[in-house]
Amino acid sequence: MAISIQCLHRSSISNLTKIIRFLSSNNQLRVQSRACSQSSIRQNDIKDDDIDISQVVIPKKIHREPTAILRALSATVERDSTGPDYCFIDDPYLTTFEHHNKKKHAEAIGAGRRAARFIIDNYPKGFLKYRNYPERYLPTCEPKQIQYKFKNPCEEALKERIRLRNVSDAIEVFDFLKSTNDEVSLDTKLDLLDLLCVYNCRKPPIDAIKEEKLYSKFYENVHLEPSWRKNNEAEKLFKELPTKPARAYNTLLQGRAEHGDNESAQKLYLEMVSSKIPVDLESYNKLIQSYSKIADSMDPIENLLTEMEANGVKPTVKTFEAVLSVLAWIGTSDKSYAITVFNEMKKLNIEPTLGCFRFLLDIVYSPHSSAYVLKMEGTKRHRDPYLLHQVMDYLEANYVFHEDNMESYFLSSSFCIQVMMIISRNLRDDELCGKLLKFYDKNPNLMSDRGGLLHNWYFQFLIQQGDIHKVMKEFRRLIPYTTAMKKEYVDLFPLIELTEEYHYLLDIWTALSMGEYYRFQNEIQMFFSLVAKQTFKDDLQNQFCNMVDTLVEKRNKTLLLSNEKFRITISADLICKLILVYLNGNQLNKAWQLFIDLATNRKRFPGMANVQALSQLASTCLEEEVVTKAMEVITFMSEEEMPISPKLIASIQEKDKKEASKDL
Repeated sequence: MAISIQCLHRSSISNLTKIIRFLSSNNQLRVQSRACSQSSIRQNDIKDDDIDISQVVIPKKIHREPTAILRALSATVERDSTGPDYCFIDDPYLTTFEHHNKKKHAEAIGAGRRAARFIIDNYPKGFLKYRNYPERYLPTCEPKQIQYKFKNPCEEALKERIRLRNVSDAIEVFDFLKSTNDEVSLDTKLDLLDLLCVYNCRKPPIDAIKEEKLYSKFYENVHLEPSWRKNNEAEKLFKELPTKPARAYNTLLQGRAEHGDNESAQKLYLEMVSSKIPVDLESYNKLIQSYSKIADSMDPIENLLTEMEANGVKPTVKTFEAVLSVLAWIGTSDKSYAITVFNEMKKLNIEPTLGCFRFLLDIVYSPHSSAYVLKMEGTKRHRDPYLLHQVMDYLEANYVFHEDNMESYFLSSSFCIQVMMIISRNLRDDELCGKLLKFYDKNPNLMSDRGGLLHNWYFQFLIQQGDIHKVMKEFRRLIPYTTAMKKEYVDLFPLIELTEEYHYLLDIWTALSMGEYYRFQNEIQMFFSLVAKQTFKDDLQNQFCNMVDTLVEKRNKTLLLSNEKFRITISADLICKLILVYLNGNQLNKAWQLFIDLATNRKRFPGMANVQALSQLASTCLEEEVVTKAMEVITFMSEEEMPISPKLIASIQEKDKKEASKDL
């Protein structure tokens, strides 16, 4: 790219020089200035003698990087926050729209990458030959097979395995050296203890792939349940140490606290305090964090913080985040404690993370909090949104996304959902909702499958506001690529009926038809129940009839599938609603075909049929002078033990007598 740009630059300069020479030789150079409308210069006022064309100064070439043009173009555009994730747009035809399909698709990508990595690592010979062809070489295809420099058991071999974080091989080499009474230095033993405590004496977990990290719950709260085994390899190694320095105590304490053995961690901490063994910052953080699921008061946390101050240990953002998590777990009714924590962070110039703000909102906006400030505005009651406005303003000005571990990532990704839940349930604040969406769109790293949950709460908030035009504007913007609605349709259909904006049903049908019909059967039932209630204008009614055609065609195709799970099941009530839609569109023949399907294949349509639809079908048949069809409908209704209007029976009998008299 750099070569082509340089050539283009040189050719442009040479062409420009030729043009200037040609104009100067013919004395036809004119200067026209139209840059400012306030001071225009007439062309006749400029003489050729006033212009010095003998010296043409060509600017020097500006040296730029090969990707300078691409960077300039990239600066003019932004990522579309309403579009699908990059991993879903390889093939537009196969783009997934529903949450469960996105999750399956993402996990399939992750599984495929793991399978490819397994093949590369276990069969490296088939990929090593590409090293000789730089144009074909891909770093991702480089086998990660471990090749030990020290193959025989020795202390150097043990150090090598510790450095490569191979837990099982390190334990094997150490046990061999111990059985042969070979000397191992204290530093090496401490390094091994670090390895065992960090990974809980197990194989290190596989690094999370992006798609799995966003859409899989496997990596969330991995250490939620206690997993530290009593008398494991780390405990044995700690007991065997000839001298136990402070590093060994701190390492073991962190391992116990990290992997759920809180009781043993606290005992070890008390032993260290009584023996005057210094406790480091990471140990304090792990201890405080271990109380986040078991504490019933802040007394032990206050004691730990006092010890930290007495020992000169300065807290970090992880310390304060752990304190806030304990406050949220306890459910304190006093928000002043949380505010004090944030003031202390400000005093120490520590930037709070999204996890800190998430725990703050748990404390302040919990139902039992004293910050549950109620205000009366007519019949509405809501909480005071002042604090949340301050939080969002601070984040808009100062927030920079950083992901240091999986736990912080999930705290960050759940923050936006929590704020939207508070807005939708309690605050009902349009300005605050706009701030949150702006912040969310600016930080695509926070997007995950939970983004669908955030937008679901957003739609609930909009529907509660009652502005159908704003609801459908956001509906068109976000659905189906960003999220998919489900339960929200229950509230959306009554709002459309209340405002009589039935043309928005076309957008809803488009979203439903892009998904899998068999997963939206309840929504389709509600949709056609609303459509069948009245007769619309000709164009709109014809489009509704076309929707029925599409649904019936899709349903007939799924009947051929062997797996019943993927079949579209139409209830008897729904097919009656479809009949009503056809009747409202003056399409009696199609309505009659649906009735014949219902009557001849009754077992395929579960539930009770609709009396109103069948009665209207019989009445329409009478109006069209088709008495035999009307009698078939009445016969079916009697077999189903459905109530029949006496007027309808009398009308059929009267029509039947007239036809009989005509025949005579």
